[in-house]
Amino acid sequence: MAKEQSVSDIALKLRKLWKGTIFIGIGGIYVFLLGMVITYVGLKASLLTFFLIALAQLFRYVAGDVDRLGWVMENKDISGEQEDSRKYQSKMLMLLFGLIQSANLAIVYQVYAVSTTSWALLALFGLLAVELMFRKIRNLNHEINYELASYGLKDNNPISSGANRHYVEEVEAPGSKEGIDKKLAKLKSMVEQGQISQEAYEAVRDRELIQRVMDE
Repeated sequence: MAKEQSVSDIALKLRKLWKGTIFIGIGGIYVFLLGMVITYVGLKASLLTFFLIALAQLFRYVAGDVDRLGWVMENKDISGEQEDSRKYQSKMLMLLFGLIQSANLAIVYQVYAVSTTSWALLALFGLLAVELMFRKIRNLNHEINYELASYGLKDNNPISSGANRHYVEEVEAPGSKEGIDKKLAKLKSMVEQGQISQEAYEAVRDRELIQRVMDE
């Protein structure tokens, strides 16, 4: 069992590292596009391109949260009628996708306006690569329950611990009547499934056991 838990934890870490690697690649492409425009027209005139990139990321951030909520409805026990919510979620995703692609097209046109057709095609291919990368990130999010990306830092760093806290809080939500043993068993199951790390489980276990001793 310990070996299975270890392999599951390693698989989770690898997926988080892969997610972080993709984000680095996306950042590199955007930096290249900005650098290219700055080289041609200067910093001040490149503010529009920077604004369009930032706007696309804001829309993408919202779309990511909308996608996460749809995933929660599909994979978690949610009470109540979901049909209307699913339709609303799908419409929001389509709208946000259209806004993101509009911003991308505006970036390509901006590059074309200040440089050459060759550079505009390069920008187009770069943005297409970004879209494919974000699609891969979406698939990874579904596999790792939307935990944050890892960039080779230790598991006890603020980035990874913040992701683990998000899923631990779902289990120990305020007002829960589950006993400590049942709660820890559920968290242990999440570790075995690779949903949270062993370190996050141990942190909650130690806190709960200390609280139990203080309450006695």
